Amino acid sequence: MQQDGGAHRRKTALFDVQATPFGEYDRALIDAVQNQWYSMLDSQRFAEDRTGRVTVRFKLEYDGTVQDVEILENGVGAVLSYVCQAAIEQAAPFGKWPDDMRREIGANFREITFTFDYY
Repeated sequence: MQQDGGAHRRKTALFDVQATPFGEYDRALIDAVQNQWYSMLDSQRFAEDRTGRVTVRFKLEYDGTVQDVEILENGVGAVLSYVCQAAIEQAAPFGKWPDDMRREIGANFREITFTFDYY
């Protein structure tokens, strides 16, 4: 993001699933949330001096919808943590799970945790 003086705001979003057999699906989900988050941050003038972490957990349903979105950790204040939560909610719905993914998971939802770092 461009700021006065040409400095760039650094931010990252991390997904807690490691080496899942659903890499293509997970990559699309991560990209959708991260792109929404970046877009929301770029479209507003938030306080640029905040650094910290926000951790958000939610249930990803087999049809791509999200339920029970909750902030687990908030180190940046109410507004920036809301942006993280809203990025997930607004990026949804995600794609419907492929049949093999649903069979392997053996449930109608997955619990997902995203960590957003502002620095």
